[in-house]
Amino acid sequence: MYEKVRQRQHFRYPTRYPEWVPNERYWNHAHRKEKTFGSVTHRTDRDSYRAKYTHNGEVITKTFKDERSAQAWLSAEKALVEADRAGIQRGVAQPTVKRQEEAVRQRRTLLCDYVMEEFAPTWLNYSSDGAELTAGSKRKHREYLAHLSHAFFWKYHLAGITTEDINRWLSNLDNFGGATPRKKTFHLLKAVYAKAVAEGAVDKSPVTMKAPAIPKSRQAQIPPATAEELQTIYAAMPNTTRISVWLGAILGLRIGEVVSLHVWLMAVIVISLAPAMHSIAADIVVMAIAIWAMTPSRR
Repeated sequence: MYEKVRQRQHFRYPTRYPEWVPNERYWNHAHRKEKTFGSVTHRTDRDSYRAKYTHNGEVITKTFKDERSAQAWLSAEKALVEADRAGIQRGVAQPTVKRQEEAVRQRRTLLCDYVMEEFAPTWLNYSSDGAELTAGSKRKHREYLAHLSHAFFWKYHLAGITTEDINRWLSNLDNFGGATPRKKTFHLLKAVYAKAVAEGAVDKSPVTMKAPAIPKSRQAQIPPATAEELQTIYAAMPNTTRISVWLGAILGLRIGEVVSLHVWLMAVIVISLAPAMHSIAADIVVMAIAIWAMTPSRR
């Protein structure tokens, strides 16, 4: 009898009898570990922290730049979930409906889904003013879109891509095959986020850096010819084409533009003299000009 009373007192008032060894029932009750709510994982590949928990069979996640923010969000979510389970704060904090809607929105706003469904159909075929692109421009747009689709963050959540991710992607020129495609693809991504911000898909754009520079070509590094050098080149040219030297130098024309202008001037002369020429002779002259313009050395 005494032992039963002693054990009962021991269980109810353990602090009054520190010399007693707690029985197994009390020990299990006092030292039972509370089940943790969710988890925070450090993502080393992106240097970010992902908070995650499960509610009503659905996994809810959110990414943060630091662990403290992730833990704070997880604590706030825990309070909402406990309130929902207790049946209080109805209409204010019902994470079930809110998180289901958020999960659907997240699935719809992966970068790849947003680009292919919301942006690419128009961008691949039409310019900003609504005019249809030429076949060459459409081909280039498909090329730039292919470069973007090979980015390591292509299947990341639209709101989860950071400026650091984009800088890392741009730093490797091999991702684009050249400086010009890299700059064009950068402008594509910037336009995607401009549309996403305008539509409320994201709060702000991570594309905050300047466009990558295009290094000057070798031709651009050649110093312009002096007046004396132009005179030397002019004197060395045949009489029929030396005028092109001055046309290119004075008007700043490229070689293709100079040839086209030369042909155009010759055509104007032929048309002007046509009334005084025999019809057969005029046709022969026009054909000769066309053949001369199409020869490989003139292109």
